[in-house]
Amino acid sequence: MSMVSLPGLKDLIESISRERNLPRLAVQSAIREALIKGYERYRRAQNLERRQFDEDYLITLKWN
Repeated sequence: MSMVSLPGLKDLIESISRERNLPRLAVQSAIREALIKGYERYRRAQNLERRQFDEDYLITLKWN
C-alpha cells in the first residue's frame, strides 16, 4: 500500500462540489476511483502483474 499526499485536493473537491452541486463525498469517491483505474492502466502498460488490484492494495489517499 502506498501513501500519497495530494496538497490542495481538499480545496479542489470542495470547489467541484460547489460548482457542480454534488455531495463532497461523491466527488471524493469519483476522484479516488479515477486514480485507482489510472494506476491499474499504468501498471498494465508497464507489463507488470496483469491482474486487477484491490482498492486497499493500491492507494490510501490523504485528503489534505
